[in-house]
Amino acid sequence: MNKAFIIGLISILFVSCYATKSTSVSISPISETYEIDGKQNELYIKANNWMAETFADSKSVIQFRDKESGSITGKYLLNKGITNSGMYGMQTTISDDVYAIIKIRVENNTANIEIKPNSYQYRKSPVEMENFTQEKAEKQIKNLIGNFHEYMKG
Repeated sequence: MNKAFIIGLISILFVSCYATKSTSVSISPISETYEIDGKQNELYIKANNWMAETFADSKSVIQFRDKESGSITGKYLLNKGITNSGMYGMQTTISDDVYAIIKIRVENNTANIEIKPNSYQYRKSPVEMENFTQEKAEKQIKNLIGNFHEYMKG
């Protein structure tokens, strides 16, 4: 029984050490500018509606709007953090919430979107899909930008 206990204890320590390894991620802003038919006021309303519809989580908020300049800025929840329950009900944080600042500026016949995620860390998880890697973040940002473009064209 002592042998099983020691093996179990060593396994727990090994897994605990593995789970604490973290990876830092810092991504430069990603931006796109599109030519879109419409006056600044029309494009501003569309862009504002896109943000309202896209910001479905209560942690995502529009922080600034200026209709005159055609600017909208918001904080977007890019990835919801993951907490796992371990042995004996212990909680292990795999990743924290990851936010990005989205800045939109519209002018006559032009719309620009810039997305800048905050730097973040994630604890490397043995379950690969839990790791919010730089590649996953960049793919999600590009999908958001593509979604914005399609919405503004429509």
